[in-house]
Amino acid sequence: MNDVATDQKERYKYAADQAAAVLAGQRADLTGFQTRCQAVLSSSAITTTIIGAVSKAVFTSNSDKNLLSDWELAVIAVLFALTAIAALAGMWPRKGWQYQPEPKAMIALYDAYPDATDAAVYRNAADSMVTFIEENVTKLNKSVLAVRTAQVLLVLQILFFLGVIISRTF
Repeated sequence: MNDVATDQKERYKYAADQAAAVLAGQRADLTGFQTRCQAVLSSSAITTTIIGAVSKAVFTSNSDKNLLSDWELAVIAVLFALTAIAALAGMWPRKGWQYQPEPKAMIALYDAYPDATDAAVYRNAADSMVTFIEENVTKLNKSVLAVRTAQVLLVLQILFFLGVIISRTF
């Protein structure tokens, strides 16, 4: 019977270790998405600054008109604002994010069942981590959406400006 209990304990321990690895990977993914959002926000700010500078410098020296009309500048500003909102949404800390079982809850459970086997302890840890993994997936998907939205908006901002330049040149 002891060999069966040891085998069961090892299986649950392995499951708990794998769940812990998945949670660590999710944490790294979330950090990566937040870093990408920071990069997109910075890129959008730099792009907006360059657009404004080029618009003023290139065409003010040749005439009293700017490269971009007021409505075109408004479109660039709106695209920047939307990019910033999407990027900030991706960087915002996720409420209720779980990386590991809560020790306080685990201690309370073990105090309630002092005769629990090691296998039961590992099973409980693995079960709670699997629940956290499932909950975190929804939060990660929101981060993915925020990153992709911010990236698309940045590309639209650049393409809009290039379209204006091309239309003025030809």
